This record gives sequence, structure tokens and C-alpha cells, in this order.
Amino acid sequence: MFLHLLDGAQRRELCRAALYVVAADGVVDLREEDALAQVRAELGFLDPDDLPRPPRDQDDLLDGLEVFDTPQRRRVLVLQLLILVLADDEQEERELEVLAAVCRRLDVSRAEVGRLRELARRILALRADGLELLAGPD
Repeated sequence: MFLHLLDGAQRRELCRAALYVVAADGVVDLREEDALAQVRAELGFLDPDDLPRPPRDQDDLLDGLEVFDTPQRRRVLVLQLLILVLADDEQEERELEVLAAVCRRLDVSRAEVGRLRELARRILALRADGLELLAGPD
């Protein structure tokens, strides 16, 4: 959601950040895979061969964030990463540490993160409701 607000370089870095965050705790849950697939599709990375390489490490991740040049685009990145972090209903310490480092680098305040976290939860709940409705009765 809101990924249309990003340019090509920002889309690439968001994809790299998403790949890194999802794998940060060493476990990629099926719900995280689904959320990542949705982000990849919306970003236009449908072919696995077109995916950018994930960052080598956290410093590489943080260095790539310089392309997020406006507060709005920074919030889009943080929102998408929060959706991934919250997708499995577990708050893994390592994922939260990476997210905190991203927020510090981008000067996204705790208050903003709190509002974005609530929006991420609502987006995930709306997606779940929508999928249930679309599935219909068995």
C-alpha cells in the first residue's frame, strides 16, 4: 500500500530492506512470505530473477536508505516494514532492532512509528477480513 508514491530507486531499496527484515530473525514464517510476496508484486518484482540482492549486513541496509528523500517516502518505507514485522503476529527482537535502526537513520520519531504501527495492524486486519470474505462459505 502506498508504494506507488516511490520512485524506482526507492522501490529497489524497499525490496532490499524487506528481504533483510523478513530474514533478520532467522525464521521466515509463511505469513511473512505472503506479506513479502504482496510487497514484491506491488513493487513490480514478480520474477525472482529480477529481485535485488538483499543487503550484506545492517550497515549495507542503512546505507541504501539515503534514497528516501522526503518524510512521506520515509514513512511509506517504515509502514511497509512494520507490515512485514507484524505479519506473523510475533514481535521478534532482531526484526524490531533492525526496524529501530532504520527509524533512527531516517529520523522517524517514536510517535510516528506508533501511528504507523497502528496503521500496519489495521491494514493486516483488513487484508485478513478481505481474504475471508473472498473465500466465502465452504
